[in-house]
Amino acid sequence: MTLITGVRAARHSVLFNGILLRGRPGLPVRIDSKRDKAELVAIPTLFDVLHEQGYRTAAIDWPCTRNCDALEDNFPDVPGHLLHTTPRLRKELLAEGILTNETDAAFESLGGTQHDEIWTKTACLVIQRRKPHLLLLHLLNTDGVHHRYGPQSPPSYRALGLADGFVGQVLDSLDAANLRKNTTVFVTADHGFARATNILQPNVLLRRAGLLELDTTNRIINARAQAVPEGGTAMIYLINPETREADRQKVIELFIRFA
Repeated sequence: MTLITGVRAARHSVLFNGILLRGRPGLPVRIDSKRDKAELVAIPTLFDVLHEQGYRTAAIDWPCTRNCDALEDNFPDVPGHLLHTTPRLRKELLAEGILTNETDAAFESLGGTQHDEIWTKTACLVIQRRKPHLLLLHLLNTDGVHHRYGPQSPPSYRALGLADGFVGQVLDSLDAANLRKNTTVFVTADHGFARATNILQPNVLLRRAGLLELDTTNRIINARAQAVPEGGTAMIYLINPETREADRQKVIELFIRFA
């Protein structure tokens, strides 16, 4: 979201792949990822501004775009990908054999490479049929592979090679649509990767200090303080207003002691 708004999360408001929900005091917080773009993003995006000015816009596997009326073609990065894909585009993907089944269950059963292949073919179709002024394409396999195997590993290099080939297909589609000379292509990533040699689990400290409780399946069932990880960061939420200040001080002391 920072890439497409030009501002940090403090302004665009997207801290997670969804919205953080609080229950009553004592219940753990949770992330609800089944939310529309209007509920997630606090300021206009680039595609909002362009759409308002009459330009054609499209997004393929882009986060925080569910039910966004500023995108003429949308295959969003949300639970229920196909359910929330624009109907015209979904019909075309089935007709062209890019999708063989329009159910999300069938789509989710595919692997990361197959998803990227479908999203790339979708982008190429949109480029050739609609010639959008702005198209956003999010390839996800490299992210999943790097999270699992780390950077500069054999799977990492294979994933990057595949991504390079998918970018090449997009460039070929621009040539086929006679758009290449008038198109600027940005290839970027929303974050990098570093090899992790240690794992920090702050909720373990909070559990040992009596600030949260687990059930027999290690699911948090009660909490006064809770760490919610997101990428390379974690945010600490104080959940019980009555004990907030005491819990805050206890959390700070815990983390200082084990830093």
